[in-house]
Amino acid sequence: STALGCDARSFSDTRLGKTLDRIYDYGTDNLFSLIAQRVLRSPASPAQRRLFRADTTSLVLHGAFDQDPDSDDTDAGPTPAYGYSKDHRPDLKQLMLSLCIDQSNRPCAFFPLDGNTADQPANRQLLHHVAANLKPTDGATWVGDAKLVDPDTLGQLRKHGFHFVSLLPRTYALRTHLVDTAVDKEMTVVADKPAKKVGGARRLWRATSLNHNFPLRSSPDADEEMTELRFVVVHSSQLAEKFEVGLPAKLERERAALRRAVPKTGFACRADAEGAFAGVRKREKLLVAELDVVEETERIKTTKRGRPRVGEVRSRTVYRVVLREARENADVIAHARRQASHFVLVTDHVDEQEWSNQEVFDVYQGQQSIEGTTGFRWLKDAAVAPVLLKDPRRIAALLFVFVVALLVRNHIENRVRTRLAELNEEIRYYTHNRRT
Repeated sequence: STALGCDARSFSDTRLGKTLDRIYDYGTDNLFSLIAQRVLRSPASPAQRRLFRADTTSLVLHGAFDQDPDSDDTDAGPTPAYGYSKDHRPDLKQLMLSLCIDQSNRPCAFFPLDGNTADQPANRQLLHHVAANLKPTDGATWVGDAKLVDPDTLGQLRKHGFHFVSLLPRTYALRTHLVDTAVDKEMTVVADKPAKKVGGARRLWRATSLNHNFPLRSSPDADEEMTELRFVVVHSSQLAEKFEVGLPAKLERERAALRRAVPKTGFACRADAEGAFAGVRKREKLLVAELDVVEETERIKTTKRGRPRVGEVRSRTVYRVVLREARENADVIAHARRQASHFVLVTDHVDEQEWSNQEVFDVYQGQQSIEGTTGFRWLKDAAVAPVLLKDPRRIAALLFVFVVALLVRNHIENRVRTRLAELNEEIRYYTHNRRT
């Protein structure tokens, strides 16, 4: 710093705070857009398919904040709040961060949001910003997780000229239908990897695709329109193995739940006892409960001592529900096994000749880059969270600084890797005293 004519004492907490205030007042999203546009449109951008990967994460906060949660100030910064903590700290307030990176893992947009912001509105806000600041977007493909799939978000993606690849949530009944239909179709291998553990089985992914109509809505006030989309159904040997490993414990938990659901007390008549079957049946998932009603004589408790008087009744007939057996439902287990061992990707690239099942699978698998060391993990390792600043505006500005740093890091890595590929060379490194 001395060589540049700067004194280290100039970088005080006060100066840092005022600098962060100026960054926020200028607009973190606008300033970042100016930086990202120059980097992403530089000649170094690869000539491969253009992709945008988007996701959200939570940033836990410690301490008090200067912001009044009931304030009407629209420029007070994102509001710390309790919400669904992706850091598994529901006891702490948080902010949400939505991030978008390109095919080279370079950030192109980000937004710090209120701590209780849901993923769907966060995705749409990020989408509108990217579409407005990084044109032309025609031909680009937006990749996201299952929270991306809803009629509004997918409809607005297509409205802005984006294609998309995402994961169809289990909440859609269509998913069950697609998996059941795909079982009878021929599947091709899209990935084959060695076992993670010595002696384990190889990990194999096989896929087939089906076209089906899906409702999309281009704007909140528009009607839904049924649009033909392509669904790539993927069978994973890893998911299948996971189901088999967890099946015995799952069956035992269901047996225990069935036993707990059986009424402990008796009923005055058989009809009431048989009516209690419904409460036990609700616990059935993978098992079938064999229930019966038995007639028993029960002694009536009394505080009187000695022999009963003539005509006095000290016993009664009761009817109890008995769980004879909880046997496995083979058909239901087979259906659960089929559903658990598959996942379904959704895309509007309906032409399999242009976008093969292999490419759709690879593009979605690459989504982990936004969560790893080229995305959220790097940001959190860089001490963005926990955040100790008290003013949410300064937290948002500090996030801007770190996302710019991530952009520079990933851009340098991309330039190095691109150049090494052109020269057909690789980086040599040493591990355990052996050169690789």
